[in-house]
Amino acid sequence: MNFSKTTRLFDTIVHLKKRQIAYRLKYIFFKKKRLSILKKHLLTNTSQKVSLHNIQFLPEKSSLDQLGSVCFLNQTQEFTGFPNWGQMNYGLLWNYKLNYFSFLLQENFNPEFGKVLILNHKQTVLSGSAPESLDPYPVSLRLINCLVFLSLHPNLLNEELTIWLNAQARLLADFPEYHVDGNHLLENAIALVFSGLLLEDSKVADQGFALLGKTLKEQYLEDGAHFELCPMYHILLTYRLLLLYQVVKRISMNGFEPILKKSLEKQLGWITAMQFDDGSLPEFNDYIEEEHPLPEKVLKLAADLNIYPYPVKLKDSGYRKFTNSLFEVFVDVGKIGPDFIPGHSHADQLSFVLKAGEKKVFLDTGTTTYADTPDRMFEKSTAAHNTVFLDQTSSAEVWGGFRVAKRGKVVITNETPFSISAYHTGYKHLGYRHSRTFKISADRFEIIDKIKGQPLSCEAKFVFETSPVLANNLSEELHFEILGFTLQFKNATSFSLKESWYGGGFSIKKPCSILIVNFSEELFTSFQKLAG
Repeated sequence: MNFSKTTRLFDTIVHLKKRQIAYRLKYIFFKKKRLSILKKHLLTNTSQKVSLHNIQFLPEKSSLDQLGSVCFLNQTQEFTGFPNWGQMNYGLLWNYKLNYFSFLLQENFNPEFGKVLILNHKQTVLSGSAPESLDPYPVSLRLINCLVFLSLHPNLLNEELTIWLNAQARLLADFPEYHVDGNHLLENAIALVFSGLLLEDSKVADQGFALLGKTLKEQYLEDGAHFELCPMYHILLTYRLLLLYQVVKRISMNGFEPILKKSLEKQLGWITAMQFDDGSLPEFNDYIEEEHPLPEKVLKLAADLNIYPYPVKLKDSGYRKFTNSLFEVFVDVGKIGPDFIPGHSHADQLSFVLKAGEKKVFLDTGTTTYADTPDRMFEKSTAAHNTVFLDQTSSAEVWGGFRVAKRGKVVITNETPFSISAYHTGYKHLGYRHSRTFKISADRFEIIDKIKGQPLSCEAKFVFETSPVLANNLSEELHFEILGFTLQFKNATSFSLKESWYGGGFSIKKPCSILIVNFSEELFTSFQKLAG
């Protein structure tokens, strides 16, 4: 290992919790023993008790065809008889999704076929042919999906299914993802409570409640946001907690229901605060719209459960929304994510997205892959976002698909209802500082960028779905037109326009343009409606 890689690894590990490091070592040691532990749980579990209740849920999009195909991440695999539960041709995430068993909740899915798939999966797992299916994250989602499915079709439940599900729940209780933490650990907690209550395993349920109480307190910020600051994961977790709420309300007698309801109200409040007028969410950090339920459907499910958004003001999450009669802008003036788990974070400090009505004007590049590839590195880099890129270096050292080494902090220096000013220290190791002011008025949106230090290159990046058209290139002012708006720059030294892509879903790239505006110390940007 060379010096730079050693330094990068140190800069990554130094932010981890001691617990994460300790449990990673434990996980490595016990990973090969999970199957034998699962088999012991099968032998020692004779419980046949189950408390199934009707659970309101949102149908999953179609992913498995009984005729012989399964599609995840927009990649399809044909099968004969049964899917290959150990399939790794399309990578770990594809295999995980197969093993979530979300297809059980497709509309019009054959329940008898679902039962056969669960039992076939059991045989495959016990043969040792699908080791990744025993990872805690797919076990968590599989337990929830299978139990919701069986609540719809209680006539399918028998002793074999009950014991198999309970054995998986006990395996999960043995290996919660303390080494990963974040949304993984919260999903573990949800699944433990969910399965512990429905399968009447008090030990599993008690462990789940203890973990859930801690994770809810640690992982949700005061403005209601999940601390990983990914709108996609926030809404997925809120949906899963709404499923859990129904079970807790009907079965649990430990007083946790009002705690969970209060948390859900603030989570829903954050979703509402983060919506554009058309109901969509800004694509910050790892975000794929097709991978989460629509916000309006989650809000409707919550309302059916008598849970309503608590009005929140965006603050701790670092996001702000500015609007006028012409457009809506979301800006990011927060940290990239929690120091010890920034895996889904992008190097996008002081970036923004803007919509004019239903038209996407300034985009976030989004996400097309989780694989450790050049595409993943670009999508997480500063160069892929609407912010300033210095010396061809990202403001946070993203690497390995889900790792971040050097990273800076964002400091807000001034804020009013119509503007916010901040700087970040992501370039401190190079001797630079980027400061940015966002300002909105009745007819325009303005940005002021200032650079402290003397970088070799200073580029302001702007990502567009529709390419802007150059209107003039005067010595003092650069002027573009786009979608009936004018985009002006003062103090630009040069510019270039290149073709790129933004994420239209996993494995789907849609064309876009990135405008690169070069400047030295200060750049003034103005966006407003074309006159006349």
